[in-house]
Amino acid sequence: MMNVESVEAHSCTPTERRSVRRYQAELGAGLAVYAATLALSISYVDHLTGAARVTVAVLPMMGILIIVAALVRFTLRADEFQQQTILVSAAIAGVVCLVVTMTLGLLENAGLPRLPMTLVWIILLFAFGIAMPFVRRRYR
Repeated sequence: MMNVESVEAHSCTPTERRSVRRYQAELGAGLAVYAATLALSISYVDHLTGAARVTVAVLPMMGILIIVAALVRFTLRADEFQQQTILVSAAIAGVVCLVVTMTLGLLENAGLPRLPMTLVWIILLFAFGIAMPFVRRRYR
């Protein structure tokens, strides 16, 4: 993810700093909602049945949707260069995520344990975080 220090090191305009700070606040809110609803969901989902169980199980998606909205807003507020680096990094992360998750899926055929689907999001974000500095360096 993007932080204030990395943006300030590459571009120091007040507008960009405000944009990053706004993104960090929105991201923090989304993470807080996600953490709270995940704890609630994990605590109560096994005690419920039917529609209530399904509703409580997907409750953490509220936080994820806030995070996704923050990412989209941040990208749309960015200048063309930042948008390009974000989108190229996201494309690379998508390909890395595809390769890793397909490999893990195929390894299930060899008897390795099935991993949770939520791992895909973690792999994607991790790959994005790794790709971003390399993409930025390419444009220096």
